[in-house]
Amino acid sequence: MNIEDQTISFYGGTYTGEVFNGAPSGLGAWVHPDGQACAGEWVYGAFHGHAALKLSEGETYVGACKYGQ
Repeated sequence: MNIEDQTISFYGGTYTGEVFNGAPSGLGAWVHPDGQACAGEWVYGAFHGHAALKLSEGETYVGACKYGQ
């Protein structure tokens, strides 16, 4: 497998963590300049599994996510 920790540009922000074939896959964190952030488990570029989200308005969510939802 070709999974390794990297920092990449992703959806207008910066993702740092495990990357597979150029997309977030594994554990990592994404931060956007407007204050949004997501840390947790990723599968093929979508957060999936346990994640912590922070929206630009300051709201937060910690829990399960399924393919970005």
